[in-house]
Amino acid sequence: MMTGCFGTSSVALAVPTDSDLQHSRARLSRLLDEAVNDLASGNAEAALEKYRLAQDLNPGASDSTSFYNIGLCHYQLGNVDDAIANWEAALKIDPNQSDVLVNLGNVYVIAKKDPHRALSYIKRALELTPDDGEIAYNYACVLEAVGRVEEAVEHYRTAQKHNVERAAVNLRNAMAKLLKKSKQ
Repeated sequence: MMTGCFGTSSVALAVPTDSDLQHSRARLSRLLDEAVNDLASGNAEAALEKYRLAQDLNPGASDSTSFYNIGLCHYQLGNVDDAIANWEAALKIDPNQSDVLVNLGNVYVIAKKDPHRALSYIKRALELTPDDGEIAYNYACVLEAVGRVEEAVEHYRTAQKHNVERAAVNLRNAMAKLLKKSKQ
C-alpha cells in the first residue's frame, strides 16, 4: 500500500502462478520441438525464428545448445559469420563441446579457407573425445591440407580403427605422398 499527497492507493504486483509457469514452459518446449523439426526438415529460416523466439521467451536460459542450434541455422542459410559468432558464444558458456569445436573447424576449412585456424578447433575437439573416429578423420584431413602428412597418417589410422571407412583411401593417398617425398 502506498500513501502520499493524494491519499491512499494500492499497487498490485503481478506474480506468476504455477499455472502461468507451466503454460510458459509448455509453450517454450513446443517452440523448441518445432524448431528442431524445422531444422531437420531443412527449413532453417523457420527454425532460426523459433530458436530466437525461445531465447526471447526465456533469456536467462540461453544456453550453449541454443547458440549451437542458432549457429546451425545461420550456417545452413549461408550466414557463415553469424554461425561463427553463435558457435563462439556457445563455447563461452561451455568450452568443452566437441560438436561446436568441430563445426568451427570445418567452417574455417570449408568456408573461410583457413585450415591453420581450423586445426586448433578440431584438435581441441579430438582432445575432448579421443575415441571419436569422425573427429580424428577431420583432424587428419586438415593436417594433410597444411602439409603435416606424417601426423595425418597417424590420425587416419585412428579414424580407420574407429570404423571410418573413407579413412582407408585417405590413408593410402597420404602414405603414397610420404613415399614419393622420401624418394626425392
